[in-house]
Amino acid sequence: MRLLVVYKYGGWYSDLDTVTINNTNYINWNILANTGNDHLGNANFGFKANSEYIAKYLQACADRYTITTAWNGLGPMLMTEVLLNMTIDQGIAPTYYPGSKIEVADPKRFFPIHPMEASIAFTSQEDSFWQEKLTKAEIIHFFNLITESVKVSPGNILYDYVGRRYCPNTYSIKGNLNLL
Repeated sequence: MRLLVVYKYGGWYSDLDTVTINNTNYINWNILANTGNDHLGNANFGFKANSEYIAKYLQACADRYTITTAWNGLGPMLMTEVLLNMTIDQGIAPTYYPGSKIEVADPKRFFPIHPMEASIAFTSQEDSFWQEKLTKAEIIHFFNLITESVKVSPGNILYDYVGRRYCPNTYSIKGNLNLL
């Protein structure tokens, strides 16, 4: 659904388990993010309406959709494959690809915590640690699916660091909602 809406109207999509921490108004409107895992992520992306890339991605989804590919088979790996086909296998390194008019963002911009290290977001760290991790970040992804069973450490976890600075109103009611 998210891709259909962005295809028709253009715009930005972010998963609900992300927090935007810097102004993103300057971002190229045809942007995908490299996750640092040799594939693109589908947690954050932005496109102009009627994007050629999204049209090709939606067609690839229609061609491949089955009960077994309904969830994971149509996400990051297919997004990567579609871009590789458009850029003639130039890779997915963070750069602007003029032929496809798409920017692939550096992982540190949208995935400052590598997916394989996602559980670190729930360990207590000094502010200086989080500040260093987020130096180049514009958006933070909390990887709900990967981290849903991670035990949360008491103390200054990433949610605390980010919540106090970027979501103070929501963060202030954390205890009342029994979020952590």
